Amino acid sequence: MSEAKTPRAGTSPLLANAAASIRIGIEDYQASDDDKGRVLSAVRNVYAGVLLLCKEVLRRLSPGDELLLHLEVVPKRGENGIQFKPRHEGRVNRTIDKQEIVDRFKTLGLQINDSKISSISKIRNDIEHYHSRHTPAEIDRALSDAFIVIWELTRNHLHEDPEKLFGQDAWETLAEIKAVFDQAMKTCKDSLSGINWKTGTLVAALEYFQCDACGSPLIKQIDPAYTDWRYARFQCHKCGESINSEKLVRSAIEESLFAESYLAMTDGGDPPYEDCPECDGVYIFEEGRCLMCGFKLSGECAVCWAGITLEDYMAGDGNLCSYHQHLSDELCDEQ
Repeated sequence: MSEAKTPRAGTSPLLANAAASIRIGIEDYQASDDDKGRVLSAVRNVYAGVLLLCKEVLRRLSPGDELLLHLEVVPKRGENGIQFKPRHEGRVNRTIDKQEIVDRFKTLGLQINDSKISSISKIRNDIEHYHSRHTPAEIDRALSDAFIVIWELTRNHLHEDPEKLFGQDAWETLAEIKAVFDQAMKTCKDSLSGINWKTGTLVAALEYFQCDACGSPLIKQIDPAYTDWRYARFQCHKCGESINSEKLVRSAIEESLFAESYLAMTDGGDPPYEDCPECDGVYIFEEGRCLMCGFKLSGECAVCWAGITLEDYMAGDGNLCSYHQHLSDELCDEQ
C-alpha cells in the first residue's frame, strides 16, 4: 500500500478528519478478505468521511464561528450590532446531521448528490443494524456511490485534488471499485432493455431491483427471448441466485413507493397501491390496474351510479358501492 499524503499545512482539522476517515475506510476494505469484520468499519468510516466533507464545505462558507455547522443559530446583539451566533454559546451545540446537511446545501443553492448520500446512508444502516452478514455486493455499491459524492465535493466545492487529499492508493482503490461496479451494472441494464415494462411505475422500480440472497442491485435477465417481464428469467449477477419475477418486481415497487406509502399512512392520504383482489399482485391506483394480471376496475354502482372503487369491489361482487353492498348484506341477514 502506498503511503497516504499528509494534508498540507493550513488544512482545517475538519478536512483532515474527513480525509483520514476515508483513507481508513479504504484500508478496512482492502483488509476485509482476511478479516470479514472490517467491511462494516469500511462503510462506516467512508460514510463518516463523506459527511465531514460536506461539513467542510459549509464551514468554509460560514461567516464566523462555523455557524452553518450548528443546528440552532439565533440573532444576538453585540458591540458590532446584530450577529448570528450558536444558540448556546460556550456549551456543546448539536451539529447538523445527514438530512440537515442536505437541506442546508439546497437552501444555499449548492449542488449535492443527495440520492447517492441517501444510498450510502441506507446501506450503512442496513448492514450495521439489520444484516448479520455483510455482503460484498452491499459494500461495493456503497463505495461506488461514495466515490461519486467524494469526487463532486472535493472538485466542485472544495477545489481539492482528491488523489493528493486521500492518498494515491486509497483513491485508485475507490476508482477501481466504481469502474467494476459500473461495468457490471451496465451489463445488467443492457440485459433488461429488451423487456417491455409497459408502465412508468415498473420503469421507475428498476432502480430498486435487489437480490434477496445477497442484497446486490445487479439483477440481469438470462434469456433475451422473453420480452414480457412476467415470464422473464432473472438472476443475480453477483451470487448467481435465480429470482422469481413477481417477487422481484413487487419488492422493487414497494421500495420505490415507500415514501408515498409512508406519507399516506402518517398523513391520512390515499395509498399509492394495494393488493390486487384477483391475483394478490400490486394494484396501482394512479394507473388504475394491477401490474401483475392487468385487472382493471370498471362499472358503476347499480343503485347510486357512483364509480366502483377497489374497496367496493373487495366488499362485494363489483356491482354495488360498499355502502349499498352493506345495506344489501343487512337486508339478506334479516330475511
